Amino acid sequence: MLKRWIVFVICLALPAVAAGQVDSLQDQWESFADLSQGVRDQRAEQARRISDRWLKYYIRDNDEVKRSLRGAFLKVMAGYVKLEDQANDQILRRAVDDLEATVATDPSYLEAHLGLAILYYQTGRRRQALPHLTLVRAILQRADQGLMAPYPGPAEHLDLQACIYLAWTHRELGEWQAGLVAAEDGLAYRPNSKAFTVVKCLLLAGAGRGAEANRLASRDATIEFRHQTRLGSQAVKQPSLFAKEWIASQVFLKEGNIALALASLNQALLEDQRDWRALPFYRQYWNDVGLLFELDGDPWSAKRSYDQVARPHVGGFLFFHEYELGPRREPVIGGLPDNQLAYVSAFGGNYLWGSPFSYLIQQIDVMVDNLGTAAAEEAGARAHDMVASLEARGVRPDFCHAARGRLAFIEDDWIRAETELLAAHQLFAAAGTADAGTSLLLGFITLDRDAEVAEEYFRESIRASDDPAMAWRSLAVALGRKGQIEQALEVMATALELDPLSVAGWFNQGILLFQAGRRDESEQSFVHAFELGPDEAQRVEIVSWLQRLNQSRP
Repeated sequence: MLKRWIVFVICLALPAVAAGQVDSLQDQWESFADLSQGVRDQRAEQARRISDRWLKYYIRDNDEVKRSLRGAFLKVMAGYVKLEDQANDQILRRAVDDLEATVATDPSYLEAHLGLAILYYQTGRRRQALPHLTLVRAILQRADQGLMAPYPGPAEHLDLQACIYLAWTHRELGEWQAGLVAAEDGLAYRPNSKAFTVVKCLLLAGAGRGAEANRLASRDATIEFRHQTRLGSQAVKQPSLFAKEWIASQVFLKEGNIALALASLNQALLEDQRDWRALPFYRQYWNDVGLLFELDGDPWSAKRSYDQVARPHVGGFLFFHEYELGPRREPVIGGLPDNQLAYVSAFGGNYLWGSPFSYLIQQIDVMVDNLGTAAAEEAGARAHDMVASLEARGVRPDFCHAARGRLAFIEDDWIRAETELLAAHQLFAAAGTADAGTSLLLGFITLDRDAEVAEEYFRESIRASDDPAMAWRSLAVALGRKGQIEQALEVMATALELDPLSVAGWFNQGILLFQAGRRDESEQSFVHAFELGPDEAQRVEIVSWLQRLNQSRP
């Protein structure tokens, strides 16, 4: 992957990724509130016409809740599948488009905000769900405090749903404290709620408060779930310890003890998954189990667990996704990702489940391939969210620092990149190993400042890499900076044997030959680099050196 990062080993500046600024939903709601009553009523009616097809099964005419919003969506979507024969993903996109139009038309319509947030969450757009969930809670709290008229709808149910989705969204983003606030608020409504108890315990585990998590879980050790027979002809509720064991596993994960995390899980459940369908929180549970196996170096069991999420009969919303299976990746940082494991995404690359390491590396590649574009900005935001989530869970700090360093390098923040890469380098060294990419990037960063130090990093990268051609090229440049031209040429020859089609290799060899006074050979190297089909920036550099070469002839 690093081959696409740096065209020439000499300085290459990469454009920073800037975050766009948009008006907050709160501002939109306040602007809407300033409109005349007649205009608000007109827009409210228009918004309800747009959204009615999706929300009609949620509440009855008297504002009594029929079913959850998620259940309402499923009922509508199932009908569309049968009646309209559309592709499933088109149905889900249509729902998102309609609800986005609804909240833009009437920002005070909380049912639409909550429905849109649920759709975002179910399709992996966690960060986009948060402002809608937060707005729902903020407006209802203002009404509850008497700062505005009571909301004309099922306020308590809306607030409860916003709380549970906020708790899970913050948990998946690794934002423990914000998630705990939402879980606590939900328990204030429903003190005996198993759903809020489970997510609170998982948030406590993530926050490093394992004793509290286990203590709370032990008070209510069982959670009933729907158990289906193999023929699916009968459904009964049975108690299970899976939640308590799941919580314990996450406590051990936070403590860095993967072996105990796996040992705490119900082995019977893991060994015969056919009989344990429709678990509550099934997607989150199986994804967590898959991650534990992945960290334990057991890709077969990890894949088996990740695959549980995709079972259509328990998929709910996910049944309507047009899944995109991400590519399997060769190890890039510290032996990760495992090349047997992939990830699943939807809606333009949003992470659903599977290997988070494979997903993160893929987003970094998208950034590199699309520098300076909106696609790079979006991939960068997704990559930062993923590494923050892994870091918050205490998962592979060496990998997380190295990934942050790569992201900072791409964003042209070399000071932050060096800080993160040095932290990763120290963790790899403490484990008695080295990461080729981390050492290589540290060499690039220090090359102009200290060629001696850079040389050591490049040699370390060569020893650790399965594909060391770039490290050999970089070492040759470092030796050239130190004035060791003949040794640099020998090293560059090795690099070109490994990668004879490298434009950077032939270009840098041309520079070294020029410095050695071997003008004819230097010209041949530059011409060969040109013939290999360089990009525009490379062509400019090659032509510039050829002109300089000609001007230096007697």
